[in-house]
Amino acid sequence: MIKCIWKYELPLQFGEFDINMPKGSVARAIGTDGHQKLCMWVEVDLEATLFPHRYRLLGSGEGFKERHNYHYIATTLFGEYVYHLFQETSIGLLKRSPELRKRKKDDKGKDRKKDSLHS
Repeated sequence: MIKCIWKYELPLQFGEFDINMPKGSVARAIGTDGHQKLCMWVEVDLEATLFPHRYRLLGSGEGFKERHNYHYIATTLFGEYVYHLFQETSIGLLKRSPELRKRKKDDKGKDRKKDSLHS
């Protein structure tokens, strides 16, 4: 596993968005780069396959219902706006991904079969 920090430019609008980055990537900070762009710095595994990661940018005082589906990353001031970045949790990912739900269900069935062989 080879890890490093990569920079990703963020959209200048509030709401949800996806970024394809190596699976298991972890957002570490947001802020302005030297070109006056809103960016996120992410710890990535260079050997991992690309996977869509979902984020949400909110302004101060903005609420959203699915708070358990996201965890807080960071806050930054950019221009006249304050941006709060949240990353989708595994709970949120499972809710929106039927393929992952099916895979998790299949894995549980394999574990049950394995356990019954040893009983």
